[in-house]
Amino acid sequence: MSTSRACPTSLIALLAAVLLCAPLAVRAQQADFSGEWQTYWRTGSAVVSLDQEGNQVTGTYAPHDGRIEGTVERGVLRGTWEQPGSSGRVVFALSDDGQVLTGRFGNGEYWNGFREETGSASSNWRLGNASPRETLRSLLIAANVAIYAGDAGALRRVDNLLSYAGPDTNARDQAARRTMMFDILDFSTLRINDVPLAPEDPQAQTVRFDVGPAAIPQKTTLQFVSEVPGRWRLVLPPADQLANETAHLLSAMGYESKAQLDTARANSPRAVMRDFIQGTQSWDEGGRERALAVMDLSHIPERLHTLEGPIYADYLQRILDRVAYVIWQEIPDDPDRTVPYVYFQHPVGNIAIARVSEPPAEDGAAGAGRWKLTSETVAASPALLQAMQNLPPIRGLEAPQALSPYFRLRESVRATSPGLVQDFGYLEAWQWLGLVATLLAAYAARLVVGGALRAVGRREGGDRATALAMPAGLIAAAVILSWAITRLGLTQVGLPAVGSLIGVFLIFAIAVLAYRLVGLVGGWFLARAEKTVSHVDEIAASLGTGLMKLLVVVGAIIAVADVVGLPYEGVLTGLGVGGVAIAFAARDTVSNMLGGGILMADRPFQRGDLIELDGTLATVEHVGLRCTRLRSLDDTLLNVPNSHLSDRVIANWGKRRRRKVVLGVGLTYDTPRQKLDTFVKRLKELLLEQPRIDREDIYVGLKSFGASSIDIELMFYLKVYAYGSQVDAQHEIVLDIIALAEEVGVEFAFPTRTLHLQPAADQITQTGAPDETPRTTSGEAAGLG
Repeated sequence: MSTSRACPTSLIALLAAVLLCAPLAVRAQQADFSGEWQTYWRTGSAVVSLDQEGNQVTGTYAPHDGRIEGTVERGVLRGTWEQPGSSGRVVFALSDDGQVLTGRFGNGEYWNGFREETGSASSNWRLGNASPRETLRSLLIAANVAIYAGDAGALRRVDNLLSYAGPDTNARDQAARRTMMFDILDFSTLRINDVPLAPEDPQAQTVRFDVGPAAIPQKTTLQFVSEVPGRWRLVLPPADQLANETAHLLSAMGYESKAQLDTARANSPRAVMRDFIQGTQSWDEGGRERALAVMDLSHIPERLHTLEGPIYADYLQRILDRVAYVIWQEIPDDPDRTVPYVYFQHPVGNIAIARVSEPPAEDGAAGAGRWKLTSETVAASPALLQAMQNLPPIRGLEAPQALSPYFRLRESVRATSPGLVQDFGYLEAWQWLGLVATLLAAYAARLVVGGALRAVGRREGGDRATALAMPAGLIAAAVILSWAITRLGLTQVGLPAVGSLIGVFLIFAIAVLAYRLVGLVGGWFLARAEKTVSHVDEIAASLGTGLMKLLVVVGAIIAVADVVGLPYEGVLTGLGVGGVAIAFAARDTVSNMLGGGILMADRPFQRGDLIELDGTLATVEHVGLRCTRLRSLDDTLLNVPNSHLSDRVIANWGKRRRRKVVLGVGLTYDTPRQKLDTFVKRLKELLLEQPRIDREDIYVGLKSFGASSIDIELMFYLKVYAYGSQVDAQHEIVLDIIALAEEVGVEFAFPTRTLHLQPAADQITQTGAPDETPRTTSGEAAGLG
């Protein structure tokens, strides 16, 4: 039983071990060190060539004339290295993809590298030593590629170009001599064509040539020796002599160290050319910014730098590939040089590098200026390449990387239909065809997008989609045109007017779409605001919509000015002056808009309030950005400018906390005093019983003797806000007063007239006694006043 229970456990453990060890076994089985490796360590570099048969590895490395032997165990190469004068043990391991080599030798010194790809920079040119000139040229090319381009493979044949003076030396000493000799050569400015092809005496075996920095007169003499007929080598003096020469040159140039010199000459014609060429070669690995930084693009608007900079870089790259293989030491590196450097002269245009002024620093000090490829060079590059088109590129530079969409498309067209890259008027034939196709596509896109939105609007029964149909169609067309100009080169390089027009068209389309979107969104907010009581929402919606539309218009004007090349400062100044003029001409409108802002801030009334303005009672219906709409009690519509409202006294009846009521009651003169006292007392009690009356402020009493009545005044306050509520409350109170009068037994006075008639004169004579004189008494009976 115990055995049977142990079996599953053992199987599981065995399976886990197999799963864990399988990747290690596969990795060990797949470890292949064969190939060319570009390697480096703390003080040098070398190209390592390894061959693996089974688990045995042998190989060599140059330029140190070294050998490697070892055995591969579990994916790790363990063995020995040996070169003249030194040897030791080494351990290498491969990355999982087999492309990176990591190792160590000696007391933990690193020795790392990567697998060399076919077609690397070192395979694009040939090294030779058939003459002193070819030897120096080959040495400079190899050293430049190894040090500045990081391609250690360039050093594999350097030993064939060098000879070491003095007694036998070891690899470390040779590496030190090579480094110092290259420093001396790198300090120098020279012309390869000035190096002799052969000694003046055909029997001589040595040639001397002086090199040195351009800024000082001190020179260093190079010695070439022909140890084998037809083969020349540069002789490297002892290390101490080279060290003294290096220190002497640095001191003469005014620098304490090579690092200080490198910092200074980072701004020089040589650095410009190196940054541009190496930047174009590593365009997608950060080289784009490096190359564009040394091009003076001041002749084109700044917004087009990222668009047109790569196109100009493509032109310049192809021009340089047809001129010569650039050797850095042939270009001056003096940072204090005062005159431009012309690298290439041509009737159509030159390749020149000049100092470009910089804006002053924050402390006001003038900038020293940066060396760049001149704007004239950049601008002339399209015409210059066209003139050089039939000149084949330098061997190894026949297929440069296309840096811009325009050149990628152009090279594709050139590969399939070479005839289409010929000039046909102002543009090449393929550009004309592309321009026609683009215009047709843009027109079709406008019809399709606009038609689709109109169909949506008809189906939904709304006008929002229809309102956006036209600008959306224009946007679609503008996007296609803008996309095409980068591929067809129809900008400053091709047709400047076409590029500007397309840019203006795109801005116009975006502005129209933004303007209508602002109107639709503002309308939506305004509709919601009208459903609220507060007028602030309406003013805010109207004011916000207006300001956003104004910003869209101003932004479009500035963008158009930028496209056509007008400076921002002039446009903004013009807008400011124009704004002042418009504000002065439309000062009433501006005043009304400011009044609307004041009303929004102060909030003296809201929609539905009953206000009194200049003796007129009216209800607020709408508060807009320019005027406020009121409706009077006789239903008259009043449109009052906001500026008029903002500086007038406004009585807001709608904001009253209570409403004052004054009533007059007239009783007949024959009312007894007792009933008068009782009626007045009961009136006050009646008011106190009313539910909507303010009990704190009630005044009831006899007021005066009227023409036909004894007047009683009632003054009180109703806790109601709307006028309709006041009318209802007063109605109930009046009815209660009438009922009280009937209950107490008093009568309301009303207007009456009593006539007293006097007899005529003949009636007095006949009777002999005077008749009573007729009297007329006029009066008003007591009534409800």
